[in-house]
Amino acid sequence: MPKRDRQPEHWGSLVPHNSMHGRRPVPLSSRTVVIGKEGDVRAPSNPLSRHHIRLEREGDGNVYATHLSVLNSTWLNGKRLEH
Repeated sequence: MPKRDRQPEHWGSLVPHNSMHGRRPVPLSSRTVVIGKEGDVRAPSNPLSRHHIRLEREGDGNVYATHLSVLNSTWLNGKRLEH
């Protein structure tokens, strides 16, 4: 029997608040996802850096956000993230 390529588990979605992807949810399946102008999820918005924020999903299911930008701010649930 042929071996099937196993698809990564879809653990969440990024829902843009602007027209970054036409307001369609972007599925997240990698354990680590970088969002930015040159990230895994590309967002060509001016206030974003090349590598703006990193989302990491741990084995326990918790997701951690790390602000990567020196020049631009990152907000999550109405709160500014610090380095």
